[in-house]
Parts: sequence; structure tokens; C-alpha cells
Amino acid sequence: MDPMFSIACCLSEMGEYAKAADAWKRIVDELIARVFTYEVEWPRQMMNEAKAKS
Repeated sequence: MDPMFSIACCLSEMGEYAKAADAWKRIVDELIARVFTYEVEWPRQMMNEAKAKS
């Protein structure tokens, strides 16, 4: 999971918001698949912010 978070953060910082939103979506999907309910809130928020900026 750490590499996925790193990629999503880097894409956001580089201004690649559409790609960042996709990366955050993959993280959200993976956390949901692993039944992490609380931990999914921050990546979901970051995904929505990246979508809004793209």
C-alpha cells in the first residue's frame, strides 16, 4: 500500500490531478476490498479533491 500512497501523493504534487484521482481510486478500492472502513476516509477525500481540480 505504501507505494500506492506515494504515487498518488506525487501525482497530486505534480499537478497531474486526473492521474492522481485514478491512483486514489485504486487505493480506495483496495482498502474497501480489505474491509478497512475507517482508513478509507482520507484517500476518498483526496480522490474527491483531485477530481475537483482536474
